[in-house]
Amino acid sequence: MSAPTRTELVENVKKWIALDKEIHTMKRTLKERIAAHKSLAATIIQIMKSDSVDSYNIAGGAIIHKQRRSKRAISKKYLESEIYKYFVTDPSGAQNILETILNNRGEIVKDCLERKVIGAVADK
Repeated sequence: MSAPTRTELVENVKKWIALDKEIHTMKRTLKERIAAHKSLAATIIQIMKSDSVDSYNIAGGAIIHKQRRSKRAISKKYLESEIYKYFVTDPSGAQNILETILNNRGEIVKDCLERKVIGAVADK
């Protein structure tokens, strides 16, 4: 495949910018709808809890209230505090373990394009 010409590059950039603007608008709309969805869900869950109801039958299915339990993420601060609690008598061993864990973490590199919008051009 040959390298794109300058006019092809310009056209591709224009198309990319147009799509980027469209995506930005859609994301804004989606964010508003997600916020409304969460608000309604919280209200419905509150009502279901107060009425001790696990599900509501609706046309085409049901709305079911479930509770999921999951573990919190392990942050650096949390990891340090727990390792130091475990190795109370050997703080240098705890430090070595922490350094080993933190220095050997994998790193992910992703390439991306980002459009920086300046001032009044943002809403066009």
